[in-house]
Amino acid sequence: MTPWGGMLQTAARLGVGPEGFWRMSLREWRMLTARPDEAGPPGRMDFERMVAAWPDDGRGGTSPSTTSRSPFPCASANGEET
Repeated sequence: MTPWGGMLQTAARLGVGPEGFWRMSLREWRMLTARPDEAGPPGRMDFERMVAAWPDDGRGGTSPSTTSRSPFPCASANGEET
């Protein structure tokens, strides 16, 4: 039987709320709870998925540079918003 209560308590101690806990994948859970010497960097497949989702050249995915503007207005040298 899965010890959900203990897992939820561990998540809470690590600052993960219930909604975040239930959305987490098993891989994310294992990385979050692994000892520092057990946790490794993302693998090649993880990297390739990230490249496909957020390409640097703006093709495909949802690159922030092509889909949204900053909520902070830029100011010119004289202090006026641009």
